[in-house]
Amino acid sequence: MGNNTSKNTQGAEQVRTLKNQEAEAKAVELKGREDFFKLRKKWSCAIIVWISTLIVVNAVIIFGVGLELVDFRDYYSLVFAVVVENFLQIVGMGYIIVQFLYPKGIKN
Repeated sequence: MGNNTSKNTQGAEQVRTLKNQEAEAKAVELKGREDFFKLRKKWSCAIIVWISTLIVVNAVIIFGVGLELVDFRDYYSLVFAVVVENFLQIVGMGYIIVQFLYPKGIKN
């Protein structure tokens, strides 16, 4: 009978250990998800600021050239390259964001 009690005690201890391990694993998972969401929020805010800055720079260049406030006649290709590069960066970041938000595609 004493041997049976010892086995029951060991079994109960093993169950407690497994439950503690499961609880720790869930806590780590929850902490990881919280950190991920905080990082994603910072990342998305940084991208919004970057895209907004690119749009403002493009607008300033276009209005400056259009209103003849700045003269880029000798540097037309430079202005064109800067505007196209900024536009492609905005489209590229949009693509990356959509791929991140919908990694398996959008399903109907």
